[in-house]
Amino acid sequence: VKLEKAVRLAPSRATYHIVLAREYFQRFIAEAAKPAPDLQVATGMVALAVEESKKSIEKSPNWAVAYEMAGVVYREIQGTAQGALEWAMKSFEDALKLEPKNPVVLTELGKLRLLTQENEKARELFNKAIALKQDYIDAQLQIAFLDDKEGKAQEAQGRLENLVRLSPFSVEAHFQLGRVYYNAKDYDKAVEQFQTALTIFPNHSNSLYSLGLVYDRKGDKQKRG
Repeated sequence: VKLEKAVRLAPSRATYHIVLAREYFQRFIAEAAKPAPDLQVATGMVALAVEESKKSIEKSPNWAVAYEMAGVVYREIQGTAQGALEWAMKSFEDALKLEPKNPVVLTELGKLRLLTQENEKARELFNKAIALKQDYIDAQLQIAFLDDKEGKAQEAQGRLENLVRLSPFSVEAHFQLGRVYYNAKDYDKAVEQFQTALTIFPNHSNSLYSLGLVYDRKGDKQKRG
C-alpha cells in the first residue's frame, strides 16, 4: 500500500515503479507456490508487475535496471503467456546495450538462449560474464549445466569442484556437484556434497531428496527414511 501511494505521489520516479513491480512479482511467486494458488490473484499480480515495469522504462528509457526488471517478469511467465519469451529476450538485450559489461544481464540472456536451443550463443554469453566476474556463481553453474547436458561430465565436474572451492557457502554449487557425483555413481562424494548443502541450508529440499536417493542406492533404508 505504501509503495502504491509513493508511485501516485511521484509517478515520474522510475525507481518507485521498479520497486513496485518487484513487489507485485514477489506476490505472484508466493501465490504460485501455494498448494492451491488463486489463479485470478496470480494473473493480477503478473499484469501489475508488467504494467509497472513498462512504466519504469517509459520514465527512464536509458536505465538498464528498468529493462532488467521487465526481463525477469517476462522470463518467469514465458511458459504461460504467448510472446513472453521474446519480450524477455528483448528486454535483456536492451539492458545489455546500456550496460554491455553487466555479468547478471549477460547470464540472464544466456539462460534464455538455452531455452531456444542456442547453446553456443548461451555459452558465449556465460563466458563473457565469467570474464567480467570470475567468481560469478550463476554463470559458472550455467556452463556446468551446459557441459553436463552435452555429455561433458568431466568438464562439468571439474568446474563445479573449482566453484565450491571459490564459493564454499554456495548451496547450489554443492548440490550440483553432488548431483554430478551421483550420476557418476560416486555415492560417498555425493553424500558429502548434499550434507554440506544441508549444513548451510537445512531445508534445501533438492539436497534432502537427493540424499534419500543416494541412501536408497546404497541400501541404507534407515537413513533413507
